[in-house]
Amino acid sequence: MHEELENFERNHVWDLVDPPPNCHPIGTKWVFKNKQGENGMVMRNKARLVAQGFCQKEGIDYEKTFAPVARLEAIRILLVFAASKGFKLQQMDVKSAFLNGFIEEEVYVRQPPGFESARFSDRVYKLRKAFYGLKQAPRAWYARLKSFLLKSGFVMGSVDKTLFLLSRGDDTLIGQIYVDDIIFGGSSHALVSSFAEQMSREFKMSLMGELQFFLGLQIKQGLDGTFVHQAKYTRDILKKFNMGDSKPMTTPMSTNTALDAYEDGEAVDQKEFRGMIGSLLYLTATRPNIQFAVCLCARYQASPRTSLLGLLTVKRYLKFTLELGLWYSSGSSLSLRGFSDADHAGCRIDRKSTSGTCQLLGTSLVSWSSRKQASVALSTTEAEYVAAASCCSQLLWMKATLSDFGLRFGRIPLLVDSTSAIPVAKNLVLHSRTKHIDVRFHFLRDHYEKGDIDLIHVVSANQLADIFIKPLEFDAFTCLRGELGVLVEEEVYVRQPPGFESAKFPDQVYKLSKALYGLKQAPRAWYARLKCFLLKSGFVMGSVDKTLFLLSRGGDTLIVQIYVDDIIFGVLPHALVSSFAEQMSREFEMSLMGELQFFLGLQIKQGLEGTFIHQAKYTRDILKKFNIDDSKPMTTPMSTNMALDADEDGEAVDQKEFRGMIGSLLYLTATRPDIQFAVCLCARYQASSRTSHCQAVKRIFRYLKFTPELRLWYSSGSSLSLRGFSDADHASCRIDRKLTSGTCQLLGTSLISWSSRKQASVSLSTTEAEYIAAASCCSQLLWMKATLSDFGLRFGRIPLLVDSTSAISVAKNPILHSRTKHIDVRFHFLRDYYEKGDMDLIHVATQNQLERLQVEGFDNALIKGEIESQWTGLIALLV
Repeated sequence: MHEELENFERNHVWDLVDPPPNCHPIGTKWVFKNKQGENGMVMRNKARLVAQGFCQKEGIDYEKTFAPVARLEAIRILLVFAASKGFKLQQMDVKSAFLNGFIEEEVYVRQPPGFESARFSDRVYKLRKAFYGLKQAPRAWYARLKSFLLKSGFVMGSVDKTLFLLSRGDDTLIGQIYVDDIIFGGSSHALVSSFAEQMSREFKMSLMGELQFFLGLQIKQGLDGTFVHQAKYTRDILKKFNMGDSKPMTTPMSTNTALDAYEDGEAVDQKEFRGMIGSLLYLTATRPNIQFAVCLCARYQASPRTSLLGLLTVKRYLKFTLELGLWYSSGSSLSLRGFSDADHAGCRIDRKSTSGTCQLLGTSLVSWSSRKQASVALSTTEAEYVAAASCCSQLLWMKATLSDFGLRFGRIPLLVDSTSAIPVAKNLVLHSRTKHIDVRFHFLRDHYEKGDIDLIHVVSANQLADIFIKPLEFDAFTCLRGELGVLVEEEVYVRQPPGFESAKFPDQVYKLSKALYGLKQAPRAWYARLKCFLLKSGFVMGSVDKTLFLLSRGGDTLIVQIYVDDIIFGVLPHALVSSFAEQMSREFEMSLMGELQFFLGLQIKQGLEGTFIHQAKYTRDILKKFNIDDSKPMTTPMSTNMALDADEDGEAVDQKEFRGMIGSLLYLTATRPDIQFAVCLCARYQASSRTSHCQAVKRIFRYLKFTPELRLWYSSGSSLSLRGFSDADHASCRIDRKLTSGTCQLLGTSLISWSSRKQASVSLSTTEAEYIAAASCCSQLLWMKATLSDFGLRFGRIPLLVDSTSAISVAKNPILHSRTKHIDVRFHFLRDYYEKGDMDLIHVATQNQLERLQVEGFDNALIKGEIESQWTGLIALLV
């Protein structure tokens, strides 16, 4: 108490005066509190003198009371920005902050209970400054702090009035205010230290160091990113509501849950139910995966009945996922995008729809919502349109806020999975199906016209907002949760190594600060560490291939490809390569192995004329392993007369050995497309292998003995034009009559990718089979096109060569007729990309179809001719 009164005296808060006429002084009282730390331990006992503000009268004792505080979305934006730029946030707390704020009104308060003046017991205190309990205290403190920061050279955010920025040359200091808690950070350590000293001179501060605990959020900042969670709070509410011993659940709500008013159900304690809802609503600050379930249960607070069961499921799910939180990766891009989705008439009481939205900066989830719409939607289109408008408003707020951080955006992608809602937003005319929609939602259309928002269709499987509108099955729920960046930050303990236990502390264990071999998360931790280092070194990560990193220096580009701990890299000139090698050696313990010769079992020979890739050593090893090295060679991997089937009457063979042979051959197909079809055909019979199947596999080995040195040839100086070939047989499988699709993709004359795969369903015609094979080739070509864009290569229409004129006609026809309407809709994306101009479907004569080797067997002369005439420059035969 004495310490509190000393604060009043030091800050010159009040003067003891005689009460003026008609004075109604405000009472004061002492409030006692135990202040706890992050671990729940009592740090100190605290006494605070507060005014009984309920006695104040508006217009007499105060005028305005509003004071801005930081939104949780604003705090998450700052956390994402700091993680992306690679600096850590600091925290400070202003002691007795409200005692620093000047008030404009004349306010009188009584003397503190127990500390009345013996000499002037009738006097009252006239306030110079605010203190706790007064209606205008928060506003007065904010005005005082804002004035000081602006005088110190800070600039206030144009949208977020709790955001302040200070620029000094190329360095920027960012501060965010939440009443008396201030988080700040910047690219310059000197600027951060200077600000902390400046604040300490002006106010009495508690400098709390690196940000770790803020508004109940636990924050862990590391080199590879920032993890935000509420694990302690989760344990506290589970204990508070006696859920510590309950059985865990894997999802927060069952897909069979159908909550309604259920007026005949047994009523439950409203106070307890509302307390549970309030606790869970605060937990959604870092747990978007429970947002829908909590908001759905919250609709029944007025008369809770069976909805209590829904809440209990959420609590049991929390027990299963205590350590979940939001992960903000360092070095990630800061591109802004949004997702919106809606169910239709999901509420069983009033048939209103639920809108689900989420907004991301790069891969970091910043804002999300699950909210019942205000009116009944007449169609799914209307529900999706209203949800998109809600997402648009949040994106525009974020765009304006991020402009203060120096980020500028063009058209912001808003991803919607309704093809009908997008045309409504793009159509300027209000027709009979849309004219009834509330005019406030049509601002989505206006911002699309202005170029602020770009409405993009996304398939439902990739719709991240789906988790905010309905319960999902475990697999789909877990997948979306991971896509949103809701992950686990583990504390891992291991026993002392056997034979090296501490004699002094044999019962202690090691707490890991880094991963080690054998841990499930070790590969991810290493990748995050390496990625962070490369991004800080100026590299740019591939937009599609996240193991590809590129560094540009003038007109030169260094390319790096990662495979766990193996790294291949190269560029001209040599100086850039040497610099990168030295840089990596300083950061990690490296083995510099020189020119690439052996990688993932592939033998690589680089020369002036081109590059050979082969597996000759591996071929000899597997021939020796399976005792085929003394057998008679064969000139083809499979005879044209061979017709494999289940062969149920045949003699069974050792499955383990058969699967070992198949596994060995499958790895060999990495450089041997000539055996792809034969190996994949034999691999279909691994479940019940017979003698006939084993003989077919041994023939492949005998062919390998005939061609051990066969290899891929990539010629130097060749063009980098992208093209693809696709082919299919019809009903070739003798068991289920499904067909085989064969595809290959080339860069110039260099074969890059190929496949031979049995299709998932029976095709009714050769046309359908060829169409499905072409769709499969198209998807691979699009992936290659996106990957090659990181290398600076751009392509127009990519040639896709098909030997079926009827399949090409189907792809070019936008109408689904009786012969094509049954084809699975996922294959029709080939038609879409042809219309968009990404693909050019070209007919090729069957004798020129490279993919024939992937869908059928050949006789000796023909396979030799195919290799020599069609794959010249792709596969070189060296004997």
